[in-house]
Amino acid sequence: MKPLSSTRLAVLIVPLLAVAAMAGVYRNRENALTSGADGPQDLIGLDRRISLMEQRFYAVEARLNRYAVSCRCSSAVWQK
Repeated sequence: MKPLSSTRLAVLIVPLLAVAAMAGVYRNRENALTSGADGPQDLIGLDRRISLMEQRFYAVEARLNRYAVSCRCSSAVWQK
């Protein structure tokens, strides 16, 4: 049962880290909008980075879900 509780902890931490990262990116985006000439290019770069972060968080979430399912399956085998 211990791996399942650590998985739940990870599932709670990952979205919090995502929100913190997005808040930092949003703050930088606001600064880029007010900074001047290279603002639009910075926005394109930030958009690309945000997309990459979303893909990575999706991959982490998928791995955690697979891990949780495998823990449930292995615990079901041990209970029999």
